[in-house]
Amino acid sequence: MIKSRYLLVLLIGFGMFLGSCQQEEPQPSAPVAPLTVNDPAGEGANDQPIEILEGSVPTESEIAEPVVEAAEPEVAEEVVVEVVEVPVAEPGNTAVLQPGSTVQHQVQAGDWLVQIARCYGTEYTAVLQANPQLANPNWLLPGMMLTIPNVGSLGEAHGTPCVAEYTVAFGDTWFGLAERFGTTAVILQRVNPGPLLAADKIIVPAHDVITTTE
Repeated sequence: MIKSRYLLVLLIGFGMFLGSCQQEEPQPSAPVAPLTVNDPAGEGANDQPIEILEGSVPTESEIAEPVVEAAEPEVAEEVVVEVVEVPVAEPGNTAVLQPGSTVQHQVQAGDWLVQIARCYGTEYTAVLQANPQLANPNWLLPGMMLTIPNVGSLGEAHGTPCVAEYTVAFGDTWFGLAERFGTTAVILQRVNPGPLLAADKIIVPAHDVITTTE
């Protein structure tokens, strides 16, 4: 009885040993269906399998980037600026003083803006608007160029010079001289600071100048 049990234990142990040594057989891989290209005629008679080799599919780095053509720069349209020459009024030249015309006046020593407008027979406000570069219309420097529009629109256009010198006579007053030259005493005093003394030379509007001699 003991021997039979001992023999049974040996058989079971030997069976377990054989089971652990048995290797699993590899499972067969599934067959790969060949890739076919249909006949362009659609008949299917010329279907042939195509074998795809390793490395025949291009990688992402091998795909060339599309070439983008640079857009041609836009050519700006040529802007034609018409330059209009404005005649310069010179002393003694009345040919440019056509009614309604625009001229250039070169500021002379003693000129003031109101008198320049009167000198060309036009409005003071029109002259002021035509010269926005003037920071202070009461401050003019000799040599400045001013635009004078609408020549002769209010009266006779005399042109430059717009002012002249007057020799003060004994008994002259600011109010008397202002009435004589068609201006105001305030303007004459502003243009000629200081007292009014006989034999002194002052600036007055031109074209109707009365001179005195001793």
